[in-house]
Amino acid sequence: MEFVQKLKQQSKEILDKFSKKQKIILASSALIVLIIITIFSSMMGKEEYNILFSNLEPQDASAITQKLKESKIPYKLSDNGSTIAVAQPLEKVYELRNSLAADGLPSEGVIGFESLQDLPFGTTDTQLKMLYHKALEGELSRTISHLKGVKNARVHITEAKSSVFVSEETPAKAAVVVELEPGFKLDSNAVDGVVHLVANSVENLTVENVTVLDTNGNIISASGDTQGTNNNNITMAQLEIQKGFQKDLEHSVQTLLEQV
Repeated sequence: MEFVQKLKQQSKEILDKFSKKQKIILASSALIVLIIITIFSSMMGKEEYNILFSNLEPQDASAITQKLKESKIPYKLSDNGSTIAVAQPLEKVYELRNSLAADGLPSEGVIGFESLQDLPFGTTDTQLKMLYHKALEGELSRTISHLKGVKNARVHITEAKSSVFVSEETPAKAAVVVELEPGFKLDSNAVDGVVHLVANSVENLTVENVTVLDTNGNIISASGDTQGTNNNNITMAQLEIQKGFQKDLEHSVQTLLEQV
């Protein structure tokens, strides 16, 4: 107790030696330091949220949030519940996506170029190629899903494989599965637009190797069906969609290269 009293007395004696102006400066400095410490502590304690999935269907969003609750992982919803962000570092986000994928989630939603944002340091070329392949499939699926009469779409791309033996080389191929609105049927122009959109977005993919099917397994446009006079029947609207997608694709690749 005596020590405390002595310390107070010494502090008072020291302060008494300062002028009023010096005391104001000292108090202001102490206040600034206190504010900086408070802000820093607040930032250190703040959880960082990263996007787990976006553009989710309601049933997938519900199933994923249930899994997050079970795992006690904090999350936030945005975009009317179609985007989920989690309080996890980026490397954990990728692990979480893989874990949910093993459970078949998301079953309806697709992952697009948002998966290429803020890639963790150390991402290998092989991992980057796989992520880009998946993202390209997702972006194409989203674009086709916005066409009139298309309720949902899935794009599956098989990349070309080169070989020292010509006979063992395999060309790039793509399959597009479209779920149409009840009573709606895609006309030849719309199908041609889908085929050309996919072919022009994938390296070394020709229109002959793009197949469009409906959810019943019926082939709407088989390999080679899009050649000939139909090639000249693509509407301006479809061309605009194609150009818009390619522009977004170039922008996303440029952003990715800048990050690397």
